Amino acid sequence: MGAPTIKEFAHQSRCVMYNDLGHLEPHYLARNFSDNSYEECDEIAFHKANIYLLSLQFDHILICLDNVLSFTRTGQADLISKVVVSDWFRALVSAGVIVLCGWGARKSDDLVKNQIEYSLMYKGELKTSHYINDVRAISSAAKLIIREDADGEEDFIKFLMPKINRMRDCMVDHEFSDLCDVITHTQESVKYIGLMEVFPTVRKLFQQNEKAEMWFYVAYFRSFQEYSSKYYAPAVTVDTKRQNMPGRQSEILIGEHKESVTSSLYSPDFFRKYIEKRIGRHRVNKLLGIDVQKLLYIRNGDWKVFMDEYHRSLVTVSKIHWVAENALLSSFLLNDEIVDNTVNDIMALMHENNVDITNMLAIISGVIATTATPGPFLPIMLMFKDRILNVINSLRRSLNRKGGHTQAFINKLTCLLEGRYLILSEL
Repeated sequence: MGAPTIKEFAHQSRCVMYNDLGHLEPHYLARNFSDNSYEECDEIAFHKANIYLLSLQFDHILICLDNVLSFTRTGQADLISKVVVSDWFRALVSAGVIVLCGWGARKSDDLVKNQIEYSLMYKGELKTSHYINDVRAISSAAKLIIREDADGEEDFIKFLMPKINRMRDCMVDHEFSDLCDVITHTQESVKYIGLMEVFPTVRKLFQQNEKAEMWFYVAYFRSFQEYSSKYYAPAVTVDTKRQNMPGRQSEILIGEHKESVTSSLYSPDFFRKYIEKRIGRHRVNKLLGIDVQKLLYIRNGDWKVFMDEYHRSLVTVSKIHWVAENALLSSFLLNDEIVDNTVNDIMALMHENNVDITNMLAIISGVIATTATPGPFLPIMLMFKDRILNVINSLRRSLNRKGGHTQAFINKLTCLLEGRYLILSEL
């Protein structure tokens, strides 16, 4: 039996697609990034932190092979290769936490070979034989799944072209028509808008217009995020603070039921805010620096209960997030009666879903902390936050609950980070 597709794999376990470590990320396509002007340690730590945090939210983190092979700039190649060959990354691949995704199964069952051949089409000198051998070795210890049966994403153009049309005002002279011609010609000839086919022309086209070039990279990346979110569900395509896309929805499975959840709630940035509410910021800083084997050790039965409850709570939180955002944007928070009604709606959602009260308290704090609030509305939003949290705290005290279903894992995680054994009284 051949490798499963992303859709098939994600129906069996909780999966997240992480594209920030990759050749499409606009941050790494900026012209000055190739000058090695970035802080290498900071960038590696950024991805390590994101992947560690995602590993506590999901069974598997999906990373496309082209993300780690199709880089086109020197700085990009240097950074991605150092992350991929690091001991912690290799360990997560070997343990099956990181799962690599290939394409072209109709062409060949060797998904790694398919990707290597494609990546060498442009800037082949950046893909050294030593690094290619490293990727082959890492992949041999990995579980590989299929991202696309065909050579590329035929429907990707439907997501890209609306964004290209909105870029028209930032282009000059013939740039817009030339760009549209390149995209249309590529789609007609190979049935997809591949990076190796399009990017060389884009760089020449926008040689004198760096702003338009960057807008194109942003449009391309965001289009791929939207494409992934639709075609690879129920795998969640995650955003980070670098390319936040508010309002995008992800379709997930809760048991056998499909639910639509605000995608930004799955961000590692949001989860970090949440987990800080549960164990404190200093312990989270420790967590992001622990040995990878300890991270794997803590992903046990109690972690599975924690993860399931967390995802179930996010369904409710997504509805709360919608209520809070709409109330804020409509200036309704100036009206005490509407504030009270909103709080009541939130509590009704919590009761309806029978969620863990302590878990919900931390999650709502994270939502409010990461919700963009216009300056004039900040005092109002803080008042709204206090009112919600006071109600939840009151309810938690009345139920006399220590933390519900998620607390066993939180206790064990705290003990691990403090270097002490878990005692029975903490269960």
